[in-house]
Amino acid sequence: MDAQYLWNRTFTTLGLDDAQARAAMIERGELRRIDADKTLIAQSDDDDQVYFLLEGRARVVLFSARGHEVWVDNLETGAVIGEIAALTGHKRTSGIVAETLCVVASFSSNSFKTLLLEFGSIGLALSTSLANRVHTTTRRMFELSAMTAKGRVYGELLRIAEPMEESGVLIIKPLPNLAGLAKRVSTTRETVSRAITELEEKKLLQRADDSFLLIDPDQLGRLQK
Repeated sequence: MDAQYLWNRTFTTLGLDDAQARAAMIERGELRRIDADKTLIAQSDDDDQVYFLLEGRARVVLFSARGHEVWVDNLETGAVIGEIAALTGHKRTSGIVAETLCVVASFSSNSFKTLLLEFGSIGLALSTSLANRVHTTTRRMFELSAMTAKGRVYGELLRIAEPMEESGVLIIKPLPNLAGLAKRVSTTRETVSRAITELEEKKLLQRADDSFLLIDPDQLGRLQK
């Protein structure tokens, strides 16, 4: 896919309108392709590169002492990756693994910090991105402590769905991987499957070949416990 198109889509996602800032990022960023299931960042590494995800999807993971993978978050196009290590000098706090083929723009720590000093618009875009990530993480922490597993499934479905024109219906496309969905809400694949089946029986979810339709999002939100 055309690199300029990927950059423009990422800038739109970040809300970065400053033409000079855009040009500087394109000039200084080194494009890299990461194959699916490959590690972009390893937990506890000293590496301090910063990446902007131009294409694809990745997941943030933590590994226990026994090597058990704990899902933390999903990253989509426009995500900033690795900025904490670059700004603090600390080791990597988590690992980043490509879920699909990913295209990233790589910046050295010094280059990234120079961009922040030169262009306040980049700093504002980064701050907004981080604030949104903290908001989502805080919400998930609340759900984990205060909601049933089924309620957490409902919450995650609402979070990953997108509006369908002006119909009031939400769509999740492509179909989510149930095992992956279970990891996100700290439950089992079987629990996720049962929750989705119950929503179908209540006519709140309609399953298509390549998507889920959430028919009444307001009612689904009220079912969260």
